[in-house]
Amino acid sequence: IRLPIEDKNIIKILNLEKQEVLSNPENKLRELLKNPIGCPSLRELIFQKKASKILIIVNDITRPTPYEII
Repeated sequence: IRLPIEDKNIIKILNLEKQEVLSNPENKLRELLKNPIGCPSLRELIFQKKASKILIIVNDITRPTPYEII
């Protein structure tokens, strides 16, 4: 489907970069959950905020997410 969009209505065009395939995604997930990039771990956040409840949001079926690994 071709959809004409005027340049004035385009804010940004996003292009995906190629990503390498992880040899062991389970280990990488564990590593990133323990040491997230640019923020404290979930465990640290819960402790800091003295949280009694948490909410974890994951993406929907329109994105290729390996839920069996998560």
